[in-house]
Amino acid sequence: MAHDEQRALTELAVRLDQRFPGLGRERIDRDVAEHHARFVDVTIHDFVPVLIERQLVETYRGANGR
Repeated sequence: MAHDEQRALTELAVRLDQRFPGLGRERIDRDVAEHHARFVDVTIHDFVPVLIERQLVETYRGANGR
């Protein structure tokens, strides 16, 4: 994984932790890693963090009723 992509995923986890503090950073890191694994074979990785963020925000909102 490219350094820029790793940095973007770390920043994503920080944003999600701030937005959904009750979930815990361990869960968020695990969820980000699991979602990222789905994109390993894609050719262009520029938008992968954005796609992961959208998916997880939708998941977390559904779980919290927001």
